[in-house]
Amino acid sequence: MADLDFPNEQCVKIRAAADNGWMMMHSFKILMMQTGFAVLESSFVRSKNSANIMMKNMVDLCLGTLGFWACGWALAYGVDPHDPDNVNAFCGTGQFFTIGTEDYASWMFQLTFAATAATIDSGAVAERMNFKPYVIFSVWMTTF
Repeated sequence: MADLDFPNEQCVKIRAAADNGWMMMHSFKILMMQTGFAVLESSFVRSKNSANIMMKNMVDLCLGTLGFWACGWALAYGVDPHDPDNVNAFCGTGQFFTIGTEDYASWMFQLTFAATAATIDSGAVAERMNFKPYVIFSVWMTTF
């Protein structure tokens, strides 16, 4: 009977590795959408504002990653590791700064969507909004 359990354990490990690989592969694809949006947006503005658009998109990703790491994941999916039965239907209650998180592939996948959503908004406000207020809006959007 012990021999029958071995293939099942091995299949579970292979499946977990395949799931993580799939999540990371598609995270990279979604992250490349960020680059595509940057190029698309810079082609729709005057040439003097192209660098500003590229900087906005880079800041979206960099500061958005910090905000999502600090609070975004925890508010969306976090479960308190000390009390896993305390689940709030509205928002997460734990795993701030990814403490207690073990599913980093899922974290990366969700981060890419949050950062890309903020990038889409940068195109909507291209040449219409100053840099500093946009950065505040972008970090707020990605974090909360």
